[in-house]
Amino acid sequence: MKKTILLVAALTFAIADVMAQAQLPTIMVRPGETWCAQNNLMIVSDNQGQRIITPDYQLALYDQKMLQSITEIEALLKDEGFKTVNMRSAMASITDFAAEEMVMTDEYGNSVTKSTLDIMRERPLADIYLDINWEVETIGPKKQLSYTLEGKDYYTGDDVCSVTGIGEPSMSATESVLLREAVVGKIPEMKDRLANYLQDILQNGRSVYVAVRVSDGSNVSLSSTVEGGNLGRVIYKWILRNAVSNRAEASRSSATMASYSVKIPLYDTDGLPMSTEDFVWQLNSYLGAAPYNVKSTVQNQGLGRATLFIQGK
Repeated sequence: MKKTILLVAALTFAIADVMAQAQLPTIMVRPGETWCAQNNLMIVSDNQGQRIITPDYQLALYDQKMLQSITEIEALLKDEGFKTVNMRSAMASITDFAAEEMVMTDEYGNSVTKSTLDIMRERPLADIYLDINWEVETIGPKKQLSYTLEGKDYYTGDDVCSVTGIGEPSMSATESVLLREAVVGKIPEMKDRLANYLQDILQNGRSVYVAVRVSDGSNVSLSSTVEGGNLGRVIYKWILRNAVSNRAEASRSSATMASYSVKIPLYDTDGLPMSTEDFVWQLNSYLGAAPYNVKSTVQNQGLGRATLFIQGK
């Protein structure tokens, strides 16, 4: 018995130590795709003949049961010390800021330039998305709730802290209360899984995607000969040298494009949090210096993706 208590205490301190070392990832609780589909809250759009079906989060967040459930889950996470981003508040802030930008001008009266890509990127972001799906079954005079909380890493889509379960039957509890009562017992499991995830990225780096593209009109390509081989090989060797434990893989490459899956460190040499964009800007600086003198720029594509555009010499 004493050994068991000591083991539990050791595990608790280990988790606390991991969470103290790392900058905790942000978690956004949002309506799950299955729940949205069951409640007819999906958007159907056409992308060059391809039918795209996505959850209508804006409408889903007006559902009082879902809104109450998100509030309940966020409260449980905050009680455990996790950092949450409220999706409804984040969407409202984006809308308000976009409205301000429409009337914003510089000192000469010029309006703000905004590309289609900029508009597409205006969405609430978090490191981990925790999607809520639940279904209530009536058993005689009682209701019983089954649920799934899908915790996915935004960078990779990997499962981080998903849990599932069935709550106790009740005659009078609301769906949000049923969900809270069902989930509360799973919070320790979620915390342990999240701590293991943090421990892994502290030791092995965070998985991100780096793309390299050659701009139209560039007088160099990834097959161009430079000191140390062709330009594509020079880029890949730099990525390997700067990845955690040299862990990087090229998924595809040609004279005009390349893509890499890379393990980047959580922090840079100054101890500041490292983003994918920061990592690629370092590559940009390396290529811009002698002996390569290659002009390039970086576009951030979210928390876990960034693209280097080669512009030439």
